[in-house]
Amino acid sequence: MPYEGFEAVFRAYSNDQVLGRTLLAPDVAEELIKLARLFPERRLIASLIGNVMTLGLQGYHQFEFFKLDKPIDKDSLRDAARQIYLVITLAQAFEKAWKAA
Repeated sequence: MPYEGFEAVFRAYSNDQVLGRTLLAPDVAEELIKLARLFPERRLIASLIGNVMTLGLQGYHQFEFFKLDKPIDKDSLRDAARQIYLVITLAQAFEKAWKAA
């Protein structure tokens, strides 16, 4: 496995082992682990089909990133920014791996 600890969090399946290993490059796996650790009580699901990555996060507030009915505190805003940053970093790592494939 390209990144130690990946198998403890994710199960990987592929019908093309060579392409699967290429797309699941160490930096992609590392970013997936970082994102999964942000949500330890929920399940992160990632699907790589062709050149498309789809992410899903199991949770209880399925359509709410954070509520806007009151002022947002700095910690919540910082957490949201970090989550967005990690998703962008993951997308960049996947794009790099896809171009290398």
